[in-house]
Amino acid sequence: MKYLNKYVILARYIPGLITLVPISLIYFFLTKQDSDYSLSEYLKSFTFIVGLSGSFIFTFFMSMVVRELGYYLEKRYFKYKMGFPSTYLMLYSDTKLPEQMKNLYGRKIYSDFSLTRLNEIGERSNQPEALRILNQASRVLSTRYQQNEQVKDANIAYGFCRNVSGGLFISIPSAIAGVCVGLFVHLQPLVFWSALCAGIYLLVAIFHKSWITNNSEKYAEKLFSVYLG
Repeated sequence: MKYLNKYVILARYIPGLITLVPISLIYFFLTKQDSDYSLSEYLKSFTFIVGLSGSFIFTFFMSMVVRELGYYLEKRYFKYKMGFPSTYLMLYSDTKLPEQMKNLYGRKIYSDFSLTRLNEIGERSNQPEALRILNQASRVLSTRYQQNEQVKDANIAYGFCRNVSGGLFISIPSAIAGVCVGLFVHLQPLVFWSALCAGIYLLVAIFHKSWITNNSEKYAEKLFSVYLG
């Protein structure tokens, strides 16, 4: 099913769940003291069924929100600058990949897609055109190999870290709100778990750019490896 494939579950739905943890903690600690259900009664109750359905829908909606926030980070770090790694890593001016690989890539995209990449001199004099050609090649390759298992797994890893990072715009304020609510209503477990979540999210926030960049470059390198291999 389109909406329940491996990518959607691992790269979108789970980041949505991670984003919702602080809100779930607030809800749990504020309502559990008023619950008279035993566990077996609760699992059979209409409240549980409605709550489970509502939670799934809300989490799916949240996964859409964190995806858009993740795309915002992607555009900020890549598309508004040198493009995605599957574009800029093939520039002669980028030194991460060997020149022989870039030359082979140029011959392959010309043979397969009739795209003529600029040579090193042409690239220096007209980098926007060089990027445009490489970006077009990247688009074609990502479409061609999107079902390849190695490429798919690398894409899922990138989508996961991008969307978790996008969710920080929601999860960090929510965790801080949990600490404030816990202090206000004197619920020390809520304060503890919310503070723990806030610390973890802030740690991710500190390193999120390198996390996103590393995983995006691993995805690009896997795409090149499959194509050239």
